[in-house]
Amino acid sequence: GRVVCMRARGKQGAASEPETDSPSDTSDTDKYAKRSDDSCSAGLSDGRALRWLLGAGVLTRFYGLAWPDEVVFDEVHFGKFITGYLTGQYFFDIHPPTGKLLIAAVAWASGFRGTQPFQKIGEAYRVGTNLFALRALPAAFGAALPPLLFSLARQLGCSSASSLLVGCLVLLDGATLVESRLLLTDSSLFFWEAL
Repeated sequence: GRVVCMRARGKQGAASEPETDSPSDTSDTDKYAKRSDDSCSAGLSDGRALRWLLGAGVLTRFYGLAWPDEVVFDEVHFGKFITGYLTGQYFFDIHPPTGKLLIAAVAWASGFRGTQPFQKIGEAYRVGTNLFALRALPAAFGAALPPLLFSLARQLGCSSASSLLVGCLVLLDGATLVESRLLLTDSSLFFWEAL
């Protein structure tokens, strides 16, 4: 029979017997036998790739998260929504509220009470506003995207190498990176869509 992959098993790390296809097994699973665990042949384990993608995602999304310390792009709108949820002020929310409610919960837990007016782009954040906490949840969703899409690619039958490429493309995509670092709901939307 054909050897598919040797796997280390047990606490001591001793190699097990190679898995082989029996000559009588000609079912549909035979055509997938070559791909059943290509990470063994490539020297790349899925767990290692997931850890690397998550670590790189956290580094790229959280490093310098409190910069710039002014309202950027659509933070002017989402900041108003979050402030409205925290203060109980009536407003018309044009989007489903889940992402903004999650950000509002994290902001409230960090001590933000909706004191920032969010009047215009470029407006400086007030002293004492925990900008890191306001942007932390979108950054966390953004950091989780590369390993999540790696896993999705593996579930769809891609090899470890091509799945790693998918994860790296998401990790280094400029638009996704920027949107994950601001007070926006795009990264949470992408996360829930991919999940």
